[in-house]
Amino acid sequence: MQSSTSGGDEVWATVQGLLVGGGTKSTTNGSSSVKFVYASYPSPAPGNSYYTEWISRSYDYINKASSTSLTSYAIGLILPSDLSARSVFTVNQTDAAEFGESIADAPASQFVCGGGLCLTFVDNAQNFPTASYPDSLYSWRVTNVDANGRHAKALTTAYAITLNAEAIV
Repeated sequence: MQSSTSGGDEVWATVQGLLVGGGTKSTTNGSSSVKFVYASYPSPAPGNSYYTEWISRSYDYINKASSTSLTSYAIGLILPSDLSARSVFTVNQTDAAEFGESIADAPASQFVCGGGLCLTFVDNAQNFPTASYPDSLYSWRVTNVDANGRHAKALTTAYAITLNAEAIV
């Protein structure tokens, strides 16, 4: 998606197979103003109970930005007929905080293979994600801080992705 207006942008990518991960890229196209990414996470497509989309969101920082691009990437698997697999998405959202942290724990005995983040601003505040990474073999951690000491608060959501596969005999 190309953005020629200021404010926030949202784009998504969809897979036809099994969603196993994704990512986001925000770039400037000759503009000195930038937009920051505050969400990059898996989501069920409208009307579906299973995850098929990767959502990406960005927003202006200090100055209104134009001529920026926001790209969303969805990684999917199309499986051979003798293999069965499913993705499991675990979500954890914490209360609004200036310095937010959320950890999504994978189901018992499952290893994390990816994750995502989403910040939900309170009172139109802007917070920056500072980390989104595997905290252990079994969890995904997301942290954020308020912008410019504004004492802004945001809800912090972490997504942990696991993948289970088995051969069909």
